[in-house]
Amino acid sequence: MTTVQNPVANPLGGATVSGTQITVDALVNPPTIIPEIIRSLVAENMGYFIENVFNTPGLTVQGGAVIYTETFPEDYFLPADQSIAPRAPGSEAVRLGSTRHTPKVSRPESYAGTIEVHDEVKRRNQVFAAQRQFTQAANTFADKLQTRGIATLLAATSAWGREITAVSKGWRKPFTEGLLKADPSKLAMADFAAVFQQFEEDKAGIRPDLLIVNPADAFYLNLTYPNGQLKALLDEWGLTLKSTPLQTVGNALFCKGGQVGHMLFEKALDQEYERDADAKTDLYVLEVVPVYVADNAAAVLQVTGVNGNGS
Repeated sequence: MTTVQNPVANPLGGATVSGTQITVDALVNPPTIIPEIIRSLVAENMGYFIENVFNTPGLTVQGGAVIYTETFPEDYFLPADQSIAPRAPGSEAVRLGSTRHTPKVSRPESYAGTIEVHDEVKRRNQVFAAQRQFTQAANTFADKLQTRGIATLLAATSAWGREITAVSKGWRKPFTEGLLKADPSKLAMADFAAVFQQFEEDKAGIRPDLLIVNPADAFYLNLTYPNGQLKALLDEWGLTLKSTPLQTVGNALFCKGGQVGHMLFEKALDQEYERDADAKTDLYVLEVVPVYVADNAAAVLQVTGVNGNGS
């Protein structure tokens, strides 16, 4: 009789995660590791960068809401009529005053879903059957967090009026004679210069380091500055380019990472485990409860009209 060694593999082996390749052990034993797998896959999602935009200290929200006050560039200084002033010898120094804005409230939002893992999947070692669902769940959590974060940022930028019109003729203008012969005022770098000029005029001491655009606008930006020229341009201004379909076509967001606001959590991504013995199924209820707060207008500026036809 021939003896064949059984492979030391799922579900007998140790749990391993490599990219999106997940063993059955890691999926179902122990159940508490599933949120870590989901978070790992979210972090690997190349389209997820909202944590770079907002400050994410990992604080837990208490009381079901976050009360905050917005800050504008002028708030970095005393009001003109309540500021420091020359003082004559022997006289009192002027009393300094200040202003404040009405507080606002941002509330948590719960995003949740249940994943089933049947005993047959574990018993038959069907890695891909379970892996596909967990990967889809991770990508959906990432997309939801990204979508709400960008929506919060865009809504705040619009409400604050932190927008300027592109000074260039748009990023889609064809430069058939090359960049060296092109009018600099019609190039994308003219918009970059206008943005940094505005940040300097704000006098808040903040300079943007993130540029968020729609993929359609990123496409033309890459065409205009080929062969490493775009990287050189971004490096010159200290910017990192982020492309997402969640950004409005024709608009470019310039912001300072980690200073626009906060992404807090009433509850970080976690799960509850339940065994459905009748159905021979393990149930994993996943939930994340984030709160988004955009409160620093001086850290963001949007340029509109970058998709002009160059006419």
